Amino acid sequence: VHSFDCTSKSAALACVFIFKDFHFLDGLNKKRFCQLVRIEEDGAFIRLVGDMHIDALDSRDAKHVKLLVAGVTRWQRWLDFLLTHYYHGDISKLEIPMLQILRLGMFELTKLNTPKYAAISESVDLAKRFLRPKAGDLANAVLRSAARAMEAEELPNAISEELLQRGRDGVVDRRTARALATAYSHPTWMVRRWLSRFGWEGTSALLQANNT
Repeated sequence: VHSFDCTSKSAALACVFIFKDFHFLDGLNKKRFCQLVRIEEDGAFIRLVGDMHIDALDSRDAKHVKLLVAGVTRWQRWLDFLLTHYYHGDISKLEIPMLQILRLGMFELTKLNTPKYAAISESVDLAKRFLRPKAGDLANAVLRSAARAMEAEELPNAISEELLQRGRDGVVDRRTARALATAYSHPTWMVRRWLSRFGWEGTSALLQANNT
């Protein structure tokens, strides 16, 4: 078990977890990044992980770390859906640190409206320092592709027009449930149950409220 000092500005992950012989960045980027790796590797409980070493930061930075960790964890399914469109390969085969770096960058781009240059450059820096220089090239390519799609208002939508109409017509099946579950980053089984009970509009409202 390694203990890393975390003190600067820009990330979100717990800084104590079991992981081979990697060297960490200085700073906040390190903290949010370590937390997410620990959640992914150990199945750590987000609230417990989010409190680790936060006292080393000022209150504003600590709040930002918790926002990022909670946000990436909450929106993981949707973030992964986006990444599958911009990473040319199977994201499940990416190293966990690389996958979490991409999730962080994508979350900042799409949910926090972080300036594109800042979100991309921080992710590239994380990948280069935590993994290797070529990992930074990968982060740059994936996130720049997503940023261009955002500018053109062409981000992929998990809910096609066909599935939207099926849902509004009261069709409750695995396809419609999976689309809605991906868009709002919830378990498919839960969304399917809610669709049966509350319908498309009611379930959509519940999911939206649950993510705020």
